Amino acid sequence: MHAALADAADPQREPDRRAWHRAHAVSAPDEDVAAELERSASRARARGGVAAAAAFLERAANLSPDAMRRGRRALAAARLKFDAGAPDTAERLLAAVATAPLEELDHARAERLRAQIAFARTRGSDTPSLLSAAARLLEPVDPESARETHLEALWAAVRSGRFARVDGVVEAAEAAMRAAGTVPERAIDLLLDAVIARLARGYEPALPAVARSLAAFRAEGPSRENLTWCWLACQLAMDMWDDGACETIASGLGRVARERGGLSILPFALNYSAAHQLFLGEFGVAHQLVQEAETITVATRGVPMADFSVLLAAWRGERERTNAVRAAMIAAGTAHGEGFAVEVAEWAAAVLHNGLGEYAEARAAAQRAYDPDGLGFGVWILPELIEAAVHSGDRAAAEYGLAQLVARSSTSTKEWARGVGGAQGFAERARRELLATGETVRRRAADARDSLTPQEAQIARLAARGQSNSDIAAQLYLSHRTVEWHLHKVFAKLGIISRKGLAQALPASRSELVPV
Repeated sequence: MHAALADAADPQREPDRRAWHRAHAVSAPDEDVAAELERSASRARARGGVAAAAAFLERAANLSPDAMRRGRRALAAARLKFDAGAPDTAERLLAAVATAPLEELDHARAERLRAQIAFARTRGSDTPSLLSAAARLLEPVDPESARETHLEALWAAVRSGRFARVDGVVEAAEAAMRAAGTVPERAIDLLLDAVIARLARGYEPALPAVARSLAAFRAEGPSRENLTWCWLACQLAMDMWDDGACETIASGLGRVARERGGLSILPFALNYSAAHQLFLGEFGVAHQLVQEAETITVATRGVPMADFSVLLAAWRGERERTNAVRAAMIAAGTAHGEGFAVEVAEWAAAVLHNGLGEYAEARAAAQRAYDPDGLGFGVWILPELIEAAVHSGDRAAAEYGLAQLVARSSTSTKEWARGVGGAQGFAERARRELLATGETVRRRAADARDSLTPQEAQIARLAARGQSNSDIAAQLYLSHRTVEWHLHKVFAKLGIISRKGLAQALPASRSELVPV
């Protein structure tokens, strides 16, 4: 049957369908069929079909009579399976790669992928060393990929934070940069130079290198080549108080990840976009973004990431939810060796307690959260530490926090405080204090749009942009009937009768719901 379907397929108009049926019509290795599948994989990847490309290559590997070609194709398939959010299948393919005769370059690439899978599974404290070792294997055969892998090792070290075992990781990356001579002009290389400077020499000496790398990333925009690195660029931007740069990079990353089916990286983009919305006070948008990230992580059976849902709960003043999510994040972060998760969870606790006027508890949480040597959101914890310390009478802690804050913020022109005015937890505290003075204050009115579920809001935003039900279904991995059902519910909740009313019901200030 497959042979008949292959014969019936037009090789000019349907080459990929023909290749797939040919592959299922043979019962023994066949290089001609395997090569045709490899060409189909290249076409699928060019149009963003990462999962399809991986399937073509996996079948091509199984049909390859030559052991070296079989190993090379299996390695390429494993790479794409991992990118598509299927680490289990990627690991199974790597086991087959291990039995094949490989050239030195392919062996090094396999070790890099094995370390990347370990990081995706655990975010653990041993992954910086694994990635650094893979980078050193790549140095003599592919210096550019080696520098990229050193950057991955540094990112793993940043995520591991206080749990990291990083002996020699920064030094090895610095040596690789020295071996390259002058800093190459790729945005990735500029980013590596910036992270090395930040971790090895400190905050202020790294500022010029960081500024160059962020400017290069924003100018270049997300692409297939730098897709993996955008989240680290976001982290550097937040370290420099530049949440605008973080949002620009994260939105572009989200768009490209969607187009290319990069489900392993999309949750990072959604979370950084959510953080930006949180600072703007757009809590509904932030909630929808972190919910989508969680849905993707569950669907791909990835390790739950240290997302910002706990901060969202804290800024809303939701004590029970904040405490529950915080406890779960600290337990998971400690088990996996992911210090970033612990820091975010404790930061949220500090926000919650400050918002509720529980300053001693807030001070203790902020002190647990703040890592003076950390890279990323640590600097954003300082306002919580200072406020809590002042109100609880701990002058030494307040002065320490203020000194740290002044040293960091004096180099920035960004206004962090612009997002605080939407913060329900702080608004409730202000309401109580105003009541004590005899003032009359009304509680914040609920916005009808906040009643939309994350999926409803996302579908509504895409429909408002003119996308058809079929287009929305393809982008969100739903059936067109499910999209239609959700839209009917959206119309009822918003009090409109057709798509024409969506643009007005969903104002432009919330357009960041879906990265564009």
